[in-house]
Amino acid sequence: KASRESQTGLKCQISSTSSPANSYYTLSIFSPTAEQAPVVPVAHVTLASVRLPALNDRPQMVLRTGPQTVDIEEFERWAEPIDGMVKRVLQQDLDARQGPHAPGQPIVLLYIAIDEFLPAADGHVTLTGRWWIGSRDNIKSPDQVRAFSLTQGVSRDHADQYALAMSQLLGKLAEQIVRG
Repeated sequence: KASRESQTGLKCQISSTSSPANSYYTLSIFSPTAEQAPVVPVAHVTLASVRLPALNDRPQMVLRTGPQTVDIEEFERWAEPIDGMVKRVLQQDLDARQGPHAPGQPIVLLYIAIDEFLPAADGHVTLTGRWWIGSRDNIKSPDQVRAFSLTQGVSRDHADQYALAMSQLLGKLAEQIVRG
């Protein structure tokens, strides 16, 4: 049985160790460059659904460390749930490239299934998946599905650079979608 003194010593040791502070990150709209002429689509693209892998469904940033391995960055956290943040920022990216919805302009619904959206320890971020334009019933044929595979390098190995690169990739995806 432990003595009272050793129990007190243990309590003091535990309370004197401190954890690093949490850092919080967001994704943000990535404005089109001057070279990217605005597109006036026949129909206004509205994001109906974005499906992210379950691996992303956590408050911590996830870092790919190998083909079958990841690190969960406990103290590098998203400021809001990533699925809602991706959908909101991607719609803003689409709107920045297609302009506001014009009266009488038809609306088409965009569906996106993301297969991977992770930074990697080797200094790049990957965004892969598929998108399609569908109806409210979400019926699609294989020839309507467009695959995408985008990567963005990071200038240094830090979570703020990962969040920036992820934002840039959403902007690139919006550009691809609007340009068809």
